[in-house]
Amino acid sequence: MRNVQISQSVAIIGAVIFVFAVQNSILSSYSTYLLALLIIFSAIYISIRKRSKPATDRAHAGVNALNLFNGNPLELFAIISIITFIIALTNGLFSPLFFFLYFVLFLLAFLCEPITVWIFLVSILIYLLPQFTSSLNTDSFIKFGSLVLIAPIAYFIAREFERRQLLARKVESKTNEIIQEASILKSEDGTTPDEDEAIDEIIEEAKSLQEDVKD
Repeated sequence: MRNVQISQSVAIIGAVIFVFAVQNSILSSYSTYLLALLIIFSAIYISIRKRSKPATDRAHAGVNALNLFNGNPLELFAIISIITFIIALTNGLFSPLFFFLYFVLFLLAFLCEPITVWIFLVSILIYLLPQFTSSLNTDSFIKFGSLVLIAPIAYFIAREFERRQLLARKVESKTNEIIQEASILKSEDGTTPDEDEAIDEIIEEAKSLQEDVKD
């Protein structure tokens, strides 16, 4: 768990630093091309990963955005870099696409460890700080304040989502034990037809509970 937190945090911080370094170097004139390359490679990566999944998994996943990503560091780096580049190329703090940052906060809440919400918040605020301090006005305060206000909500959702995932894993573990024990009982000699029927019902209920938790 701790290794996951570290790798995800490093990917987020690294992405923001990467964009900052590009925007403040001779490569700034190539920012649009770098953004295009990131988008193309990300689309190819997602396409390859989806095709590598079994057909049944693809059918069950549908088109939910959360099924397009799994929160690994490479994906995080690409997503954060793309969004930060878009914000940087459209006037930064005063970008008409500034709300993309809100979506990133909630995306992290569902994909990553809860701590990554705060890591991203601090990283992006530091990135935007020079522009904020050079233009102290109502709009800049609203933009900064909105991120600070939304981050705790995203963090709360992340904690709740994490709690539900933990509960789902516990339920799956317990129901697997029940199914295994019931199958052993059914395989033993001397059980009556009524007992076999009751055992089958227990197995079906356990399987049904697993499906309900997954949904």
